[in-house]
Amino acid sequence: GRARFDDLLAVEVICGDGGKARLLLHTFGRSRRNPRVWAASKVEFWASNGDMARRWARRASHWIDAKVERPRRLWVFVNPHGGKGRARDIWADKVAPIFKVAGISCSVVHTHRANHAHDLVSRASPEDLAKHDGIVVVGGDGLFQEVMNAILTRDSSQGPQSDGCTVRSPRIRLGHIPAGSTDAVAWSLNGSRSPVSAALRVALGDRMAMDVMCIKPEKGVPRFSACLAGYGFMGDVMSTSEQMRFLGPMRYDLAGVLVFLKGCRYAVKVRYLPATARPPDSQYVCWESCNWCTDSGRRMKGLKAPPLTFATPTDDPPDSAKRPLADASDAGAGRETFPADVDMEAATDGDKIKTIEGQFVSVMATVTSCRNDKAPRGVTPYAHLGDGRMHLVVVRRCSRLQYLKFLLSMAKRGVVQGKFPFVETVDAQGACFEPQGGCSSWNIDGEVVPSQRLTMEVRQRALDVFARGCAMSPRAH
Repeated sequence: GRARFDDLLAVEVICGDGGKARLLLHTFGRSRRNPRVWAASKVEFWASNGDMARRWARRASHWIDAKVERPRRLWVFVNPHGGKGRARDIWADKVAPIFKVAGISCSVVHTHRANHAHDLVSRASPEDLAKHDGIVVVGGDGLFQEVMNAILTRDSSQGPQSDGCTVRSPRIRLGHIPAGSTDAVAWSLNGSRSPVSAALRVALGDRMAMDVMCIKPEKGVPRFSACLAGYGFMGDVMSTSEQMRFLGPMRYDLAGVLVFLKGCRYAVKVRYLPATARPPDSQYVCWESCNWCTDSGRRMKGLKAPPLTFATPTDDPPDSAKRPLADASDAGAGRETFPADVDMEAATDGDKIKTIEGQFVSVMATVTSCRNDKAPRGVTPYAHLGDGRMHLVVVRRCSRLQYLKFLLSMAKRGVVQGKFPFVETVDAQGACFEPQGGCSSWNIDGEVVPSQRLTMEVRQRALDVFARGCAMSPRAH
């Protein structure tokens, strides 16, 4: 067998009869059918004697120990009720064994109420956080959002920022082991819902920084979002499904049918600040370690970056896009603040603010591709993880048949610009949404928020995560 040093988790020597010894390398392999799915594997080598095997083992161990980005201590939160109770078993049977092999010690907390993890992280002292090399959540998107918001609203000492939405660089990474109903975050980061794949990325010390949306409600406390905020159809589906939680994941399908049959429309005014122009050939998916995301860290630090290249959804990425992973410094581990943050509340017409208003079936804002079971390619398939922009999707008043065609197309290909005349897509740095009456709700990463005015702003590369980007198979597109 063969194994790359960069892919090694651990190495051990097993002595056999006759003076021979076996060198066992713990590594991983990619599925041939779906390269986005990884599986732990072992490679064996036989040595003529134990001394030779131990020399090989020492060399491999030195290489592993030199990988300073690999975690040694993790703070793990497990939602025992996530995914119909699967989270506990996923942790014990699939994730914990990988961390044990990799020599990672874990402080495990099984959450027993909403915001349990949020409260522990937000109240932890800097000294307590410094004892860990990262935080890992085993559960659904809700648990990830809890811990993410706790991390991003801390200041350099303890407690939330005064304005609730000022981001200071968190040096601690956050990982998501999918064990929920949708797991859009893990899917968007890693390209699959495989818990083993996510655990291996954590154990290998993968690092990148992703964009988040800062959402400022008219009433309430500001919060951060890593996926989607939707009003109209998306909000109605979520609020309706909350009344059917006893049905499990199938409640989303039933709620979707009921809301679709109602065919409601809502008046909304959207003011947004357009993002900087992209090249004409911008319709490309975010590839593993693509230059668009990894080089933004270099540009922020004033380092010279190679020309941007993109991977097409139908062909292999060019060789220039297949670069080694950025190291910890490239990921912005030493950042103190994040540049180019937009303040929509202070923006004026002179800032090129644009307006869209009318009767809409649905209004959405995404900051990642938002891949999920219903849309495997993502709601916005060409969204990148670290490009500093949000993606607005507004669906104007249309017939039920037209909207059904849009939903089917979104499930198969994601939202494609120009495919439907009643659908408008815009890249923005920030936006303000003002419902003009009506009784819909907001769906913010799966949480229902009452109808109200919301301001959303991009915080570029604000969250460090255990990931290397969504490794896409050319055949998937």
